[in-house]
Amino acid sequence: MTMQWKLRLTVRTYRWFIITMSTGVTSILLHQIPYHAHWLNIVADIFFVLNIALFLLFTFISSLRYILYPQLIPSVLRHPHQSLFLATFPVGLATLINMIVLVCVPAWGQGMAIFAWVLWWIDSVLALTACFHLTWVM
Repeated sequence: MTMQWKLRLTVRTYRWFIITMSTGVTSILLHQIPYHAHWLNIVADIFFVLNIALFLLFTFISSLRYILYPQLIPSVLRHPHQSLFLATFPVGLATLINMIVLVCVPAWGQGMAIFAWVLWWIDSVLALTACFHLTWVM
């Protein structure tokens, strides 16, 4: 039984972060829709929390995959299809950063703005790394 969950980790790729991209964009759209209703903000916040949970879960699963199977890292980076999904991680993180700015900064103040700014720089470095990897390594 222990081997079964380890083998399931080998099929988890970065394509799962497409779900966080979609959930994040849904929360942003619901929050920014011009017809302001209180229930829309509640639904947007629910999608935001769901997006955080999914992003953390997929990050944990991906990290566990590469910790248990470090030999997969070079093969994923060189794979013609799997490497295309490397950019889904920074895009999913960008949706979280947008909602932090839209929801958390007005509610919790300047500390969250600094946190979002730091996350934005980390996300920018990750996005540029993925961009240059896909352009010159592939």
